[in-house]
Amino acid sequence: MIMVDFTRLKNRLNAWLFIAAVYFIIWSALVLIFPQAMHSIVVETSQTNLVFWDLIAIVTIILGLGLLVAAFDPFRNWLIMFLNLLFHVGIIVGFVVGWFNGIFTSNFLPFLFFNHFIWLIPLVTGIYLVYKRGYQADKILIETFNESDFPLELFETVSGKNLQELSEEQPVLLVFLRHFGCPFCQETLLDVRSRRAELEAKGFTIVLVYMVSPAIGQEYLEQYGMDDMEQLSDPESIAYKRFRLNRGNFRQLLGPKVLYRWAWLGVKKRIFFTRVAGDINQMPGLFLLRNGQVVRQYVHRTSADKPDYSIFLSYSE
Repeated sequence: MIMVDFTRLKNRLNAWLFIAAVYFIIWSALVLIFPQAMHSIVVETSQTNLVFWDLIAIVTIILGLGLLVAAFDPFRNWLIMFLNLLFHVGIIVGFVVGWFNGIFTSNFLPFLFFNHFIWLIPLVTGIYLVYKRGYQADKILIETFNESDFPLELFETVSGKNLQELSEEQPVLLVFLRHFGCPFCQETLLDVRSRRAELEAKGFTIVLVYMVSPAIGQEYLEQYGMDDMEQLSDPESIAYKRFRLNRGNFRQLLGPKVLYRWAWLGVKKRIFFTRVAGDINQMPGLFLLRNGQVVRQYVHRTSADKPDYSIFLSYSE
């Protein structure tokens, strides 16, 4: 696996964000202090009202201060970069719409280029690096928490039993959930609840794995009448990595299929996105264990995939 030197890239990103922040703060201050001068320099005075520039300047100086904060730790403060990106894209789109409607003229192009267009490059690059860093780190964690170094004995359920001994007693169906606020996680809980009797009749022990504390997990599961089931609390997502479940990429989390099923669940089942409780990017999966070995599995290609429980119900010893 090719490793990226994120420390060096972070230093470059720090510099770019600092330059952008200083530029926006100075530009906004000049517009507010010398509105007439800046108004006449940038565009024709007959095209826009001074209030327009005041509003743009105020928003820009706020975003500039935000970039100043983000410059110290862009990987942690990626949301500030994302909001800045949305602002610049919004201004550019607004200009295009205004130009087609005769509101703006080509005299706005220098302002558009120097204040918005050129800053898309560091912002898009920064957001991509944040995404790439998290995905690469995830691969490293999957290799770190491997099967040989992290045997099933290390993973204890809330009741105090470990996965190895549970799987020696009878087959164990591990249900790795996404964060509790995810509509697909809620759908999975409803599906498991509806199939619980069928699965337990096959002799399976169902273990629900989640990324919050046992207290929070218990609170959520009580809403589904499933708080009496075996549970594995995994706030650090170590068990997820042990079973090679990665954090999702853009297509897996927000692709067309995911968005369609989000809408479908909302309209048909009244299941909606709620408060995040866990890693919002973590992918789910189901594994059937017997005597410490995985004998069946279902790994989601996207967060919207619906598990095929017949894969597990067809298992026989």
